[in-house]
Amino acid sequence: MNFIGFWVVIIAIIIALSSALLGNILVLQKDSMLADALSHSVLPGIALAFFLTQSRTSVAMVIGAIVMALLTSCISNYLSETLRLERNSALGVVFTGFFALGIILITNGARAVDLDPNCVLFGAIELTPLHTISFGSMHLPKAALSNGIVLLVNFAFTAIFFKQFNIITFNPSFAKVSGIRVTCLKYVHILLVAITCVIAFESVGSIMIIAFLVIPPAIAWLFARSLKQMLVYSSLIAVCAVMISELLQGMFIDRGLPFVGIISAVLGVLFTTALLFSSHGVLFRIVRDVLANVKTIQEDMLKVLLKGKVTKEEMVHFARRGSKQHDKKFWSMRMSRLWSMLSLRLLERSQFIVIEEGMVCIDAKGMQKAKELSKKHRLWEEFLYAKGKFSSFQVHRSAEIFEHIQEQEITTELDKETEEEISIPGHKH
Repeated sequence: MNFIGFWVVIIAIIIALSSALLGNILVLQKDSMLADALSHSVLPGIALAFFLTQSRTSVAMVIGAIVMALLTSCISNYLSETLRLERNSALGVVFTGFFALGIILITNGARAVDLDPNCVLFGAIELTPLHTISFGSMHLPKAALSNGIVLLVNFAFTAIFFKQFNIITFNPSFAKVSGIRVTCLKYVHILLVAITCVIAFESVGSIMIIAFLVIPPAIAWLFARSLKQMLVYSSLIAVCAVMISELLQGMFIDRGLPFVGIISAVLGVLFTTALLFSSHGVLFRIVRDVLANVKTIQEDMLKVLLKGKVTKEEMVHFARRGSKQHDKKFWSMRMSRLWSMLSLRLLERSQFIVIEEGMVCIDAKGMQKAKELSKKHRLWEEFLYAKGKFSSFQVHRSAEIFEHIQEQEITTELDKETEEEISIPGHKH
């Protein structure tokens, strides 16, 4: 990796970290659309700052961006709170108007200077190491210094007000009662997001800023259980995305793919993977539903076999009928036979049942399990009849569902609640 490549990666990591730190709060407050709004609506502020000062200095543009960020927040809050317009709709109305205004101002009013709309949208991170600041004999890229300062400010802000934001994000009502200045912190956070966006514009563009603000925190949210974990996970994800993108760019360097575009694609792939395999993900839920339903059908089969031998086809037919009652959305007519045969096969391999000449009979191990289930079923019937005020006709069907709960603590507590045997009219002991 040469000098330019090294600093491109470093600058990308700095911007990714500074954005991810602030993005966690946006994601937790379900206000991710604000990142999109601020990253676009500050554009006319940048353009107006240039027209007034005829300079592209960072200070002037930051001031212009701050003014537009505050204006965006105030107008969107007025539309959502006073006029009762939905929050995301209000943000969409405001930032699209401001963004269009900014594009018009830059395109038509800044032709004589290097103020390219593509630079604002997509950035030019590959060129940032060429603009350096000298400290004696050391030459440091300007983008690394400016974005590094932003990273330190964002980190300090997050660390100092971590406790307050931890309360605000998870219990905003309690935060207001506790005397936390919620509105003040909110606007300071908006200012920092605006500053982060405008400082990073020249490097990665507004589109990449949105990705860094939202995607790493969104991935972290799928795995984390606290704000602290989200901050750590999102930072690691952001850094990993940059490093993976650097490796991919090295593999496809001859194709001229932009580094920012590769990072965006990598973040999208990481989010899709997390969405599939996390505890909130699609595949995890499918596997969980399959295992739970197969377990339920296995236990129902064992209870049936307490009454004696049955044929294999009778057992499959019973399982198909019972499975549809337990989970109608999962067990279709076509799939239920497959899962019933799978349940039967797993019981045989676990030595709970024996299948000989088409007949299914229960083994000693299965007999013990079936008796435990029957006892649990009886306990639930007694509990529902005595404590839940269910009728004698309702307790059996409800107990058929609750008996499959696996937590031992619940079973032990249930046994204590029903120490004395309760007679249920119409039920045999």
